[in-house]
Amino acid sequence: MTEIPSNLFKYNTEVESFLSIFNSCESLKNIPRNLINNNSKIKDVRSMFYKCKELETIPIEIINKVMNGLIDYECMFYGCTKADNYNNLAEKFKKPY
Repeated sequence: MTEIPSNLFKYNTEVESFLSIFNSCESLKNIPRNLINNNSKIKDVRSMFYKCKELETIPIEIINKVMNGLIDYECMFYGCTKADNYNNLAEKFKKPY
């Protein structure tokens, strides 16, 4: 998988956890900016993109949503070192368990 459909979770408004959902999708290159826009009940995105090492960028919209909510996000982007903004992420997004 190299891309995620932008409306993949559009109608899954009750989802509370995306724990490890794309963990080790090593060919994934892009994340849609609006991927979790309709998911207001999210509580856990830990390891959501863990070791997705081909990601080109990490959408700021997702970072902002996660950081502005009461969401557990440890190692959400662990190992995504190719992303152009990886080094700018808060350590909590990058550190392993």
